[in-house]
Amino acid sequence: MFIYKVFFFYQEDKALYFEKLLKENNLFFERGEENSNKGVVYLFGVRKTDNQKALQLYQYLLTFYLQMLY
Repeated sequence: MFIYKVFFFYQEDKALYFEKLLKENNLFFERGEENSNKGVVYLFGVRKTDNQKALQLYQYLLTFYLQMLY
């Protein structure tokens, strides 16, 4: 049995990019979508043992999108 860390996004483009990064780094994940009052939420469950690498990818993604704003 595995414990998962859940990452979530409200924008589909960010979710797709995060999924691409996870695949490129060979990290196992489970993906899901839920409807909320803010719209669709894109969910990614990553094994807790891969949390450090997944967190680095998440931070990379956020930095990438912030740089696009400026």
